[in-house]
Formats: sequence, C-alpha cells, structure tokens
Amino acid sequence: MPLEFHLLEQGEHRPVKPIPVYHLPAGRTSEVDISVALHALHADTSGNVITVVGGAAGAQASDRLSATVDGAVRAARACNATVVYGGTASGVLEAQGRAVRQAREGMRHAEADIPLVAVVARGTVTTRFDNAPTEVNKDAAPLQADMDLLITTPGSQFGDESLAIAQTSGIMSRFDRSATLLYNGGLITKADALNALTVQNPHDHVLFVVRDSDRLADEIAAVHDTGRPSNDPIVNRIAFDPRTLVVTPDHVEHALTDHLGAPVVAPRPKPAVPELNPSVQLRSVHSAAAGLTAMNIGRMTTSGYGRRDALNIRDNVASPLVDPAAHKAWVAAPEGDRIEALDRLAREAGTRADTMTPSQAFRMGAQLEYWRQHDYYLDHAHPQRPPGNATRPRDTSRSTGPHLAKTRGRSL
Repeated sequence: MPLEFHLLEQGEHRPVKPIPVYHLPAGRTSEVDISVALHALHADTSGNVITVVGGAAGAQASDRLSATVDGAVRAARACNATVVYGGTASGVLEAQGRAVRQAREGMRHAEADIPLVAVVARGTVTTRFDNAPTEVNKDAAPLQADMDLLITTPGSQFGDESLAIAQTSGIMSRFDRSATLLYNGGLITKADALNALTVQNPHDHVLFVVRDSDRLADEIAAVHDTGRPSNDPIVNRIAFDPRTLVVTPDHVEHALTDHLGAPVVAPRPKPAVPELNPSVQLRSVHSAAAGLTAMNIGRMTTSGYGRRDALNIRDNVASPLVDPAAHKAWVAAPEGDRIEALDRLAREAGTRADTMTPSQAFRMGAQLEYWRQHDYYLDHAHPQRPPGNATRPRDTSRSTGPHLAKTRGRSL
C-alpha cells in the first residue's frame, strides 16, 4: 500500500510525531497520481500555497534567512496558506520548518493552523519507510521534524522530487493563488524555479527571488535588475519571466501577502514578563545558595501566589507584588504572546542561572513562577467574574500575606 503512518523523530525533549506518508510508485508521478496522494492524505486543496525552495547545504543561518522564513510564516498565517517545501533537515528547508514550529508554539491553538506539506525523493533521506524500500544516496539527509504530511517520490538523487513539488503546489492552489519563494540555491533550485514557472497556474503564480541570499538567487536578481543576460540561458529565462519578482528579506511578508490577497498587519510588539515590585521583599533564605538552587527557591516562594493575586486583581484589589500599569499591559497582551514571553524568560533562566548572584537568580525564579501561576489561573482555571458581589464582601486581606514583607527602598 502506498499510504503509511510514520513516527517522525522531533529531537531531544520533543515527542515522536505520527505523520501520514504517501509513496508515489515508480512511473506514477503525474498530476493525477499526486491528486490521488493528496486526497488520500486528506490535504486541503482549496487555498493559497507558499512553496519554499532554495539552498540546502548552501544556505547558512543568518539574520537574512530568519527574516525570510519568518516573513513567509506571517504571510501564510495572514493568507490562510499551506507551506510546501522539500522536507529535509538542512539549509533553508530546516529553517522554514523550524519557523513554522516556533510560530505554532507562540500562537493560540485556533490561530496555529499553518499546514506544512513536504515532498522528498525517497532515496535522499535517511529515514527508511516500511512500504517503500529504495536505494539511498550517500549524502542522504534526515527528514525535517515539523512537517504535517509527506509525499515521497521515486529516486535517490536530490532534485528527483523537483517536478512533484511544483505539481503538488499547483494542485493544492488550483482554486486560489500560489507563490514560490526562492532563497539562495544552486542547480536543484534552478530546476525548482523553472518547474514552478512552467507547471503552476500562469495567471495566479509569482516567483519571489530573495536578493542578497547569495548564489543562484543573486544571479537571477542581477539579471532581473540590470536587464543584462548572463551566460546561463536558464537563469535568463527565470529572470526575464514577467512572473519573477525580486524582493529583500525584510519585504518578503509584504510581497507575499500583497500577491496572495491579505492585508499586511503590523507585527504586535512582543510583551516582556513584568518584573516583581523591587520594593517588596520575598521572605526566604537563599543568600548562600548557588544560582540554580536560589532560582528554584524563588520559584517555590511565589508558588501559589500568582493564582491568589490574579483573583485579587479581578476583585479590584491590587497586589503589592505587581505594578498596576505593568499588570494591565500584561493581561491585555494575547495569551500566545504571553506564553512566548514566559518561554523566553524560562530559557534565559536556564542558561544564565549559574552566572547570576543568588539574589538575581532568586528574583528571576520568583518572577517566572509568579506569572506562570497567575496566567494559568487567569486564562484557564476560572471563568471571568462579574463585577461586584452582593452576597460576599471582598476580603482585601488576601492581597498581602506571610510571604510578603514591606521594606523601604530595599530590593533583592
């Protein structure tokens, strides 16, 4: 059977992810065969598609690469687009999959629907499939860990999947629009670009070439910008096609959303986790503890009080631990942004704990646990209370407690 479920390894500390895989048999790689595969995988074939092609080994991590893949993710979310890519854990393909994962982790579940569809030649990946044994390329790469659906094509050479990528994108966007994003790249990416311009709908498809991403992309951009042909007829054909546009990394989101039909929304400012009031001392003995131990003591000290203060603030009782303006700004931020900010703080805490003074580590641990408890209570544990309560007077004594001691200008 060409259809199987594969358990995809997602790296250390991440659960194994089951994904459906469809193996195109040898000699069965036409658009009809790919349509059958997409139907078997229950893929959505009625929306916008962004196809990402480019350097695998040749694209190095950089701010330009991050800006490109992050812009593609924001455009995919704004335009309800599926992202189609080559699906190996290298270069721009790895960066694009990772950017989708990070966006999913920072969004509410309902907002996090950015389908990621991979198309690979079976012999170019180190993964072995039950239903499709094949010869393996000596330079085979692992599968990228964040895909949702996978189509494999026959072949053990990189590039054997190139036509199927373009066909997959064309079929999935047949009722809407599609765009191909080209970053960096070499000979295989040149075939990807030519196939995209040849196979996909000529009225609704644009090839965006990212300037200053090196190699093939910059060759195409130079010919496109100057109008002077190069010695490579395929580069000339791509550059002079009216559907080819050159963009900078910072312009990727705008270009994609403008073509796919969604308005560009200015990115929301990312909230920072508010610091606890430095004029309030948290009672604990931690001065002799090492950094990580002091941080854990801080977390234990505030455990439970974030929830209590969330209830107090709902009852219009201010907490001495929190600046009212900072609290108001924090709770006004989307839940996904707050989760992302807390995750950043947790990562910072894990890497910096042993370089901090005990007092700094203790304060950061207290800050992290306080807001984690507060937000869980605020967002999930209890429904919103109506203002006022005629049957039970508010207990303002809850805003302080044995865990807090007022001090004058004293901070940890």
